[in-house]
Amino acid sequence: SLALIIGAGFWFARGALVVGLAIPTSIIGTFLILGAMGRSLNVISLAGLAFAVGMLVDNAVVVLENIYRRYSLGESPFRAAIKGTHEVWGAVLASTLTTIAVFLPVVFIQEEAGQLFQDIALAISAAVGLSLLVSMTLISTASARLLHKREGQDIEDIQVSQDVKAQPEATVSKNWLNRALVGPIEAGGAAFVRMVVSVNQWIQSGLIRRLLVVGLLVGAAVGISWQLWPKVEYLPTGNRNLIFGILLPPPGYNLNQLMELGESVENDLRPYWDIDPDSEEAKKLDYPVIGDFFFVARGRQVFMGIRAFDSQRVGELIPLVQKAGMKLPGTFAVAKQSSLFEQGLTGGRTIEIEIIGPDLQKLVGMGGQVLGKVKQMIPAAQVRPIPSLDLSSPEVHIHPKLVQAAEMGVSSADLGYTANALIDGAFAGDYYLGGDKIDLTIIGQSRHIQNTQDVKALSVATP
Repeated sequence: SLALIIGAGFWFARGALVVGLAIPTSIIGTFLILGAMGRSLNVISLAGLAFAVGMLVDNAVVVLENIYRRYSLGESPFRAAIKGTHEVWGAVLASTLTTIAVFLPVVFIQEEAGQLFQDIALAISAAVGLSLLVSMTLISTASARLLHKREGQDIEDIQVSQDVKAQPEATVSKNWLNRALVGPIEAGGAAFVRMVVSVNQWIQSGLIRRLLVVGLLVGAAVGISWQLWPKVEYLPTGNRNLIFGILLPPPGYNLNQLMELGESVENDLRPYWDIDPDSEEAKKLDYPVIGDFFFVARGRQVFMGIRAFDSQRVGELIPLVQKAGMKLPGTFAVAKQSSLFEQGLTGGRTIEIEIIGPDLQKLVGMGGQVLGKVKQMIPAAQVRPIPSLDLSSPEVHIHPKLVQAAEMGVSSADLGYTANALIDGAFAGDYYLGGDKIDLTIIGQSRHIQNTQDVKALSVATP
């Protein structure tokens, strides 16, 4: 069926087929431009391509319409393609430049607002710019080949080609200044044409040569496309001037010891934040100057935030933070640049691996194996176990027996709320005292649960 559709379009709707070539050609070329400029293929850039699809056809339609107008007046496809394209190229160029002038400046905005729309602006600008080249080259050439020839038009095509070659010589003024300027250009152009014609004749003289040239061109196109093809991700990361860092110490550290870890990192980073950014010493530093730094000890970890004085070099601070954290014995150090579309250390390019099982000791061992494998396979990856790979922070998952719970009238939500109340406390409501809102919490007596295995012995009231 696909072959029939293509065949029918080739035979009955050649004009639509010619215009249809502009869309995939321009879009694929846009993909390669995105890859060459270090951008990724994501939802934002695809949205820009979706917006640009309608504009891609405009240039091709204008050129093809003028070619078909001249073809309808009785000219041969070759003559109509040359003269029809020549008549409208200025208008098509002006229309394309106005569109690019609207979107291209967004690419050079370095703030977060500009980073949000850079992929859209770049995709639209590249696609529209390529559509200009496609309409001037591919559309005109395809029109000359695909439109039906009338009887006696082969001789007319030869005459047109001769007129085109002779036209520059006829328009050159006899003024010596024009001859001095235009003469070398014409001589170089004529030499280039003779070289192309001779190479083409040499290629056309043998079947093996033609096949080799076709294979070489196709292979080169595939190879270049493979090298320039952009990376694929869901959302772009941008260049947000914020780095999050987390220090995960060994079990047993109290709040004072956590503060000492943070102060140790702060002292290691002092040469980069306690300095004048415009001084000669700052220019000699191995890493960028830090504009802001803070750390907070909470729970069993130390949370850090870093901003660079030069927002364009914030990514260079990641290895500096990692190196400062790795000096601490037995401590996991994680640092990553915050994305424009995520909060904290999750989301974006983060991959979560969950290991579930009934035996905690085996889970800890398997977690260590996964940690080692990931570091071996992806050396640049930053791995953070949640919770840490030790037996001092065990987890107990409660899985309800749905049939028995339904028979007793206990839902999963009720069971979860009861478990929270018996173990760690559950929120019950608000109480206002003198204008202050106080949270009321229901919590079980601590004597009923001393160890993790005591959870199995807790009683749950049923309706």
